Amino acid sequence: MRIEKLIWENYRRLPDAVIDVRDHLVLVGPNDSGKSSVLRAVQICLGMPGPQLGTALELRDFTDPSKPLKLGVRLTDLDQNERAAFPDEVVPGPPPLLRVVVDAEIDPDDGETVTLRRGFPDSGHSRPPSRAQLAEFRWAYIPATRSLFRELGTTSGSVVQTLLAGLDLSADEAALNAAIVAMTNALDASGALGEFRQEISEVLSDALPNEVTVEDVGLKSAAEMQKDPLTGVTVTVRDGDHMAPLAEQSDGIRALTALALLTMSKKTAQIVGIDEPETHLHPSAQRSVAATLRSAQGQRLIATHSPAIVSQMHPSEIVAFGADRRPRQLRADAPIGQAERATRHWSNRLIEPLTARHLLLVEGPSDRILVASVASMLDIDLDRRGVAIFELDSCDFFSTAYELFGPEGFDLPLSGLVDEDACEAWAEILGCDESELEGRSMFVCRADLEDEYVRALGREITVAALLASPQISEAALLQGCGVTSLGDITEEMLATYCRHKRRKVRAALAITTALTPDLGALISPVAALIQSADAT
Repeated sequence: MRIEKLIWENYRRLPDAVIDVRDHLVLVGPNDSGKSSVLRAVQICLGMPGPQLGTALELRDFTDPSKPLKLGVRLTDLDQNERAAFPDEVVPGPPPLLRVVVDAEIDPDDGETVTLRRGFPDSGHSRPPSRAQLAEFRWAYIPATRSLFRELGTTSGSVVQTLLAGLDLSADEAALNAAIVAMTNALDASGALGEFRQEISEVLSDALPNEVTVEDVGLKSAAEMQKDPLTGVTVTVRDGDHMAPLAEQSDGIRALTALALLTMSKKTAQIVGIDEPETHLHPSAQRSVAATLRSAQGQRLIATHSPAIVSQMHPSEIVAFGADRRPRQLRADAPIGQAERATRHWSNRLIEPLTARHLLLVEGPSDRILVASVASMLDIDLDRRGVAIFELDSCDFFSTAYELFGPEGFDLPLSGLVDEDACEAWAEILGCDESELEGRSMFVCRADLEDEYVRALGREITVAALLASPQISEAALLQGCGVTSLGDITEEMLATYCRHKRRKVRAALAITTALTPDLGALISPVAALIQSADAT
């Protein structure tokens, strides 16, 4: 059994949506964009026990309190045993399907009481899932609010205690019970503890209305009190030259251990939701965790901020939430072959563009530096507007970026900065004429960005800006331009000097120190690019 689709309507300020769930599901987006709400919706549909369901939804969960709220999960790939567990609820197919829906509404008379129903809309009956049917979903949820200390400690309900409680100790019962009796006898025979009991009896006699004798005070272990030989027992691992409890390890070790043990404790679960598995983990450990989650048996639903985790997943498994809280994902028939390669090439940079309100495509770091600086000069805060600048690493990657981010991919609003020599290729990809590129928000640098900013600043300002850089000496500039005097340097020479692959970033950084709002506006393709994003 696996989840095939998720739906929600009128839920937590999220636009109504239906999303496909493929092999796995990876939810990415800014804080408060809806990622955790989606996992919580699945928990309400498939995992929440009946007695807790009545308080699962509150007034704030309704986008519009006057309208009903709906959550739904559609499951497929049911095996014979799973179909037998839902004899009246499965749609025969082919393929056999199972739908679980939660409907909720606010009582119009008092405006506060939430009425909630969970059921199978295709069953012909109104019964909610039984306890056995909930178990058959084999869903488990690991929230972001998990406490590492609690999960690894001796508290009842912790993952360690849950694992210990599930052990079959019948073969060792006599020996363990004998150990408890031996411990009790040792406590009773201890001289120091006898004196302690005497002191307790005297203090209590003074405090209580009746006299308390030493025989009235006892010391018992938690194991004896709970009649459980493993009460208080914890797992230790070697830390240098001593054994230390898991709860006392570093945050990173505890996070890795907790995830591993939580997965172990839910080993019967086939569908597992995990909110922010990257917490406390180094990026290399995050990649390792993601690879393990992806290769594990069953289906994983993950909400994450981690580029390292996203880099391990297939593009078709990603659902991105932007500032508008609308989920975006690749269509089932999207040509994702190149997109998959892009996620490997751009693996650590995908989350920001996927969750942006508008995406600016530039060739490389020097372009990004100039675009960000001009935006600042024009008093346009790209971050606050949800605008991301994305480096293609080469204009040749535009086709891949357009496939991944464009209307046939994640459908993000796009603008771009293109050098003149790449116009024909970009226009062909967009299916338009070169003269129509600007109308498609693709702005042309003639011949390239270096030519544009040298023309905008002029020869004198450009030379002064370059020489003000501690990384560019007058001798190096003269040699690079092939002249012996600064007065002989032309704008064409400066553009050639600045576009050299070893000097592009260095030159761009130098130029930004000379920019003013007026000069920034004169770099017209860059200014137009920024204004295109600001206008959406």
